[in-house]
Amino acid sequence: MSECQCQRCDKCNKRSKNISIFEKCTVPLYPDPGPVGPTGPTGPTGSQGLTGPTGVGIGPTGPEGPMAPIIAGPTGPTGATGISIYGVGSPGPTGPIGGGPIGPVGPVGLTGNAGTGPTGPIGPPAFGPTGPTGNTGPTGNSGTGPIGPTGPQGLTGVMGPQGPVGPTSMSGAGPTGITGVTGTIGGVGSLVNPLQVGMKKWSPNTISTISLASLSRPIYSAFDGQNLWITNNNSATVTEINTISGNEVGVSPFSVGNSPIGIAYDGRYMWIANASDDTVTVLDKNGAVVTTVIVTSSPYGLVFDGANMWITANGSNIVYRCNVSTFIMTGTFLVGNQPREVAFDGTNIWVVNSGSNNVTVLNASTGIVTSFSPIIVGNLPNGIVFDGQCMWVANGSSGNITRILASNGVVLELISTSGAPFSLVFDGINIWVSNPDSNLLDIFSSTGLLLNTVSSGDNPRGLTFDSINVWSCNYLDSTVQKF
Repeated sequence: MSECQCQRCDKCNKRSKNISIFEKCTVPLYPDPGPVGPTGPTGPTGSQGLTGPTGVGIGPTGPEGPMAPIIAGPTGPTGATGISIYGVGSPGPTGPIGGGPIGPVGPVGLTGNAGTGPTGPIGPPAFGPTGPTGNTGPTGNSGTGPIGPTGPQGLTGVMGPQGPVGPTSMSGAGPTGITGVTGTIGGVGSLVNPLQVGMKKWSPNTISTISLASLSRPIYSAFDGQNLWITNNNSATVTEINTISGNEVGVSPFSVGNSPIGIAYDGRYMWIANASDDTVTVLDKNGAVVTTVIVTSSPYGLVFDGANMWITANGSNIVYRCNVSTFIMTGTFLVGNQPREVAFDGTNIWVVNSGSNNVTVLNASTGIVTSFSPIIVGNLPNGIVFDGQCMWVANGSSGNITRILASNGVVLELISTSGAPFSLVFDGINIWVSNPDSNLLDIFSSTGLLLNTVSSGDNPRGLTFDSINVWSCNYLDSTVQKF
């Protein structure tokens, strides 16, 4: 059988030998689908099918976002994913960022007023709460020194003139006349200590000589406001006597170190320099040992500055400063050779250097040597005393005293004595000087004028003033005298 020569219409799928049929065929290639109906409700999600092959179509680029008028516009939306007849195509590229150019920067606004914020709350105190008040400590001995002598009273002024007599009354007695004008105040009286006058002490003669079994080579003494304490250089003891009665007090004498020499009172305790022991013994008012301070090279002189005790070391060229409350050394200072007695003028410490014939002056607070120190004096100086304006230095081998202006260290004069001067004391008016070789005491005015010379016991050494009387320690006859 021969093959059919008919052709199939591509539109209606019919066969015909007549080509014109195809030309006149009105059947559309794809039927008209009709209008799209409304979207139906979403059906339930079916189970996930197998992953289809990756599409190869590329979606069109999303439209450009609108331009922002002034500020940067929002980013344009991402273009929709393209559809392919072979499946879902890969996401199209992100569209360009929409928006116009960034507008110009606006002008800087005016600076606002500086507003002050409210004050923060007060912080907690920097210190902890105050602890409870401790128990009141025992009352210490009075630190006030003895009251100085009262100045002399001036003479009574001249009585004013009597008022005129009034007229006689009918009764015969006239009215009292007007009181006369008060006379001028009298001039200054003589320099006499009224306390001495009250004690009938009309002259500097000896009032009493005291000899006690406990006195053994007495050399220096100190007054505590009531009693006199005396160092016994030959018996390692200190004797305490009442300055009014002259009787020994309590269980005196009190044991100290060997060869006691210098002595000083700090308002609470007595300090005794023990030359042979290289120690300083501190006694309370009952004579009990409070402590022993260790020093070196023969301690000799002592002086209290209100806070510290200054101690000279005669075997060296050192002076120590010791706190009287803690008994701790607060300084060691170099001075001249063989320092002996020491004095305080309210600002500076004056140290007599027997081996170098001069005086070293130190600031009491810093220990620094003053600009006018050292001051040259006589030979073998030993004693020193302050009269409120000048320092007086006893020059043993020169037989004189050097008087120095304390404010600047200027030597005012050399004053001759009645022997080899050893020690000095100021009684509030005059200067007393002991002369061991002649057994005489010289009394000078504050200007250096010799007022009197009186006899003493054998070999007078240290002198002390108790606010009424001057006491002399007589070394060789082991007595003390009250003048």
